[in-house]
Amino acid sequence: MSVQKTILLIDDSPTSRGVARQVLLDSGYRVLEAPDGEVGLETLRKEQVQLVVSDLVMPRLDGFGLVHGMRAIENHKFTPVLMLTSISRDDLREQGLSMGIRAWVTKPVLPDHLLDTVKKLLGP
Repeated sequence: MSVQKTILLIDDSPTSRGVARQVLLDSGYRVLEAPDGEVGLETLRKEQVQLVVSDLVMPRLDGFGLVHGMRAIENHKFTPVLMLTSISRDDLREQGLSMGIRAWVTKPVLPDHLLDTVKKLLGP
């Protein structure tokens, strides 16, 4: 039996978080949640997660600020990030990918597409 993988889901929209949470829970992942990047970083300082799924536009600390802050946390320098956002601008996507964001998925996302992307990032 494989060890359950933990995903941190960061989004200021309770609705978006709820939809993604249910898809991930139904697929057997352990899901932690945060309403913005600040709380996300606090969570990452205390928890070991295998993947971060984050929105880009959030109050207090956006997705880019979150990624920058994550890289300063020893245990999360290389933790993969999936940006799940309604922003589809190529310049921002390119900026994110150059920062080390591993995948950029636009909302609304189909559950199968979200799961396929998560599985690619987490591996078997």
